[in-house]
Amino acid sequence: MPRISKQAQLQQQFVDTTQSTLLIAETYLKKFHNNIDEAVEQYYKDSEKDSEYDISKFDKKLLKLYQIYQDPSDYGKINIEGTMKYLQDLGIEPEDLESLTLAYLLDSNKIGIFEQVNFLKFWSHYKINDIKKMYSFIKKIHQQIINQDITKVWLIKKNEEEEINFKDVYEYTFSGLLEGDNQNKLDYELSIDYWKLLIPVLINKHNQKFNKSIKDQINIRLNQWYEFLENDYKQSISRDKWNMFYLFVQDIIIPDPINLSEYDEMAAWPTIMDEYILYLRDNELLK
Repeated sequence: MPRISKQAQLQQQFVDTTQSTLLIAETYLKKFHNNIDEAVEQYYKDSEKDSEYDISKFDKKLLKLYQIYQDPSDYGKINIEGTMKYLQDLGIEPEDLESLTLAYLLDSNKIGIFEQVNFLKFWSHYKINDIKKMYSFIKKIHQQIINQDITKVWLIKKNEEEEINFKDVYEYTFSGLLEGDNQNKLDYELSIDYWKLLIPVLINKHNQKFNKSIKDQINIRLNQWYEFLENDYKQSISRDKWNMFYLFVQDIIIPDPINLSEYDEMAAWPTIMDEYILYLRDNELLK
């Protein structure tokens, strides 16, 4: 009879104690360097955090895929390094908008970090357990989001399908870029970088409505906005300012980029918008 290794014995002991699986046993024992007591204790602590979240119920192929990218010091998440490898395997560039769509779909609290529970729940819902199918799904949803007004997708936090649009991804980006629980504003330079990535999608939705000269004027106004932030404003961007800029572009800049005639100083715009208009007038960029 072949001799059972010490590792196999520990794994079986973990399974017998927790009523989980060998794959889970391997994960926890590796994390705690084969200390069975600490591994079992942490397993129960993790189980108490979310009684409905039982890792043993997930597809084993999906679990193995997750293990490729998981943080070696914290199996409950995929860190920046793991995310970079995940995106590389998916064929998505980190600076590509598809990476933001993925972060939104997996309800990432911080862009570049994925929680194990969200990763497993989302892909299990769609019965997807390999990279190729994941990318096909992401690409499909992403194209729907940027080309259509709405699309339907299952949201982890609501546990139900809901109609979403590009504005949802845009507003999520602000939250995803925050560094910690105590941060509630974004550096204006970081905001500019992501506006330059996101706002063209909003503009492209209206491409059929205007000619090249109008499109050029829209881009001029956007560049003036960025120059205003860099040269005059130089302040952090709050969530309200971030969200309202989307509407400012949609309702003020796009309809009339030359005169900005739709702008009403008495309307409930953040003061940053008033300061931008004043900046344009002071620099003779707007009549």
